[in-house]
Formats: sequence, structure tokens, C-alpha cells
Amino acid sequence: MRRWEPYVELSTPVLRVNISDIWMTQGLYWRGGQILELGGPLSVVLSFLFVGFIAWAVMQCITEMLCIWPIPGSFSVYVSEFVDAELGIAVGVAYW
Repeated sequence: MRRWEPYVELSTPVLRVNISDIWMTQGLYWRGGQILELGGPLSVVLSFLFVGFIAWAVMQCITEMLCIWPIPGSFSVYVSEFVDAELGIAVGVAYW
């Protein structure tokens, strides 16, 4: 019978993901403050709006393609049909 242990054993890959998430979020906060200091609040707002507009435009394009050519598994099929077959496989595996 195992005795009760007050901690959870983490496997090595899970521990690596947790540590990398911690480092990434700290760097995001530090870099965000530096960008705010260098560019000012207007540049931060404009860059946020620019990235948001690009994301919105991509989603509109995907919606148009889905309305014109409705197929199951559309992301990987669209990429393999219009860009490259190997990239379509990679997108399908990543999306799955």
C-alpha cells in the first residue's frame, strides 16, 4: 500500500511545459511594460488593433471559403489544396 504523498508527481514533459509557460508569461509582462515605456499608450493600442484586424480578416476569409466550398475537415483540406500538401498534413495534426 502506498503512503499518502502531499505533492503530485509530474512527468518531465509536463514539468517542462509548466516551466516554459512561467518564463513566457513573465517575459510577456516585462516586455509589455518596456514597449509601453518606449512607444507610449497610443502605439500599444494601435498595435493591438492592427493584430486584431488581421485576425478578423483571416477569419472572414476562412468563412468565405467555408461558404463557397463546405467540406468536413476544412482547415487541413484548404491548406493542402491551396498552399501545400505537407503543410495541410501538419495543420491537420496540429488541429487534431
